[in-house]
Amino acid sequence: MQALGLTAEKRITTELNGIYFVKIIDTNKNNNLVQIKTCPDFGRNEKVKPARKFWIEPDFLYPLVKGAGDIQECYVSIKKDLYVLVPNKGITKQL
Repeated sequence: MQALGLTAEKRITTELNGIYFVKIIDTNKNNNLVQIKTCPDFGRNEKVKPARKFWIEPDFLYPLVKGAGDIQECYVSIKKDLYVLVPNKGITKQL
């Protein structure tokens, strides 16, 4: 990445994939909410089972792109309808 003038940074930490990797299962346009379902099979922590459903704001969801299976040179192919839950809009460090 340095050769291209870019630097790699870790932006999202998802050690608990079973909680943060979700599927959208319903929408409520009146309240501008989506119902999500957790995907505990993506995590290694048994404490996140069983799958749970929640209503949240869609602004916290982003399409999930998972490594070499979804990314090829100059092309992204998302094979599953999965999203990642990012519960904050930015991380700042105050000195």
